[in-house]
Order: sequence, then C-alpha cells, then structure tokens
Amino acid sequence: MEKEVEIKNEYPPNYEEIEKAFDLTGKRPVFMYGNVLYNPYRLDFEEHILVHEKVHAEQQNYSIFSAKAWWDKYLSNSEFRLEQEIEAY
Repeated sequence: MEKEVEIKNEYPPNYEEIEKAFDLTGKRPVFMYGNVLYNPYRLDFEEHILVHEKVHAEQQNYSIFSAKAWWDKYLSNSEFRLEQEIEAY
C-alpha cells in the first residue's frame, strides 16, 4: 500500500550535504526525503514531478532511516545516482 506523501515548504534535513555535493546556483529543485517532498521554493510543479519524486520515496522505502542511507549513497556514488534517476524517469 502506497503511503501518503507530505509536502513541506522548507529545506530537507540534509540540505547542507546536498549543497556540498551539487552546484545549485540558479536552480530551484524539490527533494524527496522519506515520504516528505521538500519544496523550499514553494514551486508549482506538474504531476510528472510528483510521480518522479514518489519513485524516490519508494526507493527510500518511505522511511526516514532508509532515506538517510539512500541520500548518503546518492550523494557519494554517481553510478547509484544514475540508476535511481533512470528508474524514476
């Protein structure tokens, strides 16, 4: 059974690590962490973005603890990151 996704208009708990790993200059991304979609820029986004982010939630098993492990690997392993993004698309 799919869990409900919560949307928060704030930065994810690991935003500092994300900033260290990626140049976000001029970008306004959303972030899935567990079952929470963080939308710090209060963007209106199309349904396909929500579908994409829900796949990341499934990859993280809808668990904050699994989300941390997933994000650690996502930020440090480019092959893993590519696999996860391909699956989400």
